[in-house]
Amino acid sequence: MADSVAGHREVAVMTLNVYFGTDLGPLFGAKDLPELIEAVAKAWAEVLATDIPARAASIAREIAASKPDLVGLQEVVQWSTGTAGAMSPRLDFLLLILEALRNEGCFYAPIAIRKDLDQAGPLDMSGNFVRLEDRHAVLIRVEPLPTQVRPYNIQAETFSKLFGITSPIMGSLAIPRSWIAVDAMLGDKKFRLVETHIESLDEVVQLAQERELVAALANIESPIIVMGDFNSNGNQEPGVPDNTATYPEMTATGFKDAWGAVNPGDPGNTCCHAADLRNLALEHNRRLDLILTRGAITPLSARLVAAEPAARTASGVWPTDHAGLQVKLRFD
Repeated sequence: MADSVAGHREVAVMTLNVYFGTDLGPLFGAKDLPELIEAVAKAWAEVLATDIPARAASIAREIAASKPDLVGLQEVVQWSTGTAGAMSPRLDFLLLILEALRNEGCFYAPIAIRKDLDQAGPLDMSGNFVRLEDRHAVLIRVEPLPTQVRPYNIQAETFSKLFGITSPIMGSLAIPRSWIAVDAMLGDKKFRLVETHIESLDEVVQLAQERELVAALANIESPIIVMGDFNSNGNQEPGVPDNTATYPEMTATGFKDAWGAVNPGDPGNTCCHAADLRNLALEHNRRLDLILTRGAITPLSARLVAAEPAARTASGVWPTDHAGLQVKLRFD
């Protein structure tokens, strides 16, 4: 009976930024059409070289090995190519992960998908384009053992404060960022799960997005789990990239860091590998991927995901530039 009761109070959640395969910076900095075409072609070649299908299979193995109840994925991009008005999907990261999970005998279903950046660029002078649709999602475990979590209300919102880029050739662009909230029951316990991917390029915008998220959750009385890529170093080490004020400000509002609670003294770094994912040694030097809680929740365990060399593909590519994080929690 005790184990049955515990099962209705414990939940395992995972967050992982799967990395869409290239740096978009050169695209936005292109000064004319030939330079833009060169940047787009290079970016697309980098995406193909990171082998998204093989990475999706590796990520699926990581998920299937531990079978969390809920999974938050960032940068589950869909890449398409073709001519204007006739684009066809080439690589759908989310679909590939879901198919690879089925091949592992483990079935997950997306309960929420949110699209952020949707941008196309010329691939050559013959009218061919490549299109990126950046998405993040929340998945729920269906098989082999269905989760006891019962979602009943789903919301998604784009942050009101966004980072703007002025491109010499593409004009002014705002980079969408958003959050997904899922209200759910576990036994007789109600909770809210929030998954997000907060701005990386501008600390002022990042802080504004964090404050908007905290404000949106201020009056929620049920326990809250917030997870995702915050682009703010949870270890707060001066001189280390992404050492922004977002993490300490959020924890000052009452959110508790699950990793720090169960792994004191362990940095738990999650970022970042080389852009081509082919570095041999683990190069993570900061902790950007976080699971934070507020309310009557106790972290029981926390471990990194896709952080060991065994997770690399057969060709030696890391499954993503981040390590993920899985946490087991108990509702008190």
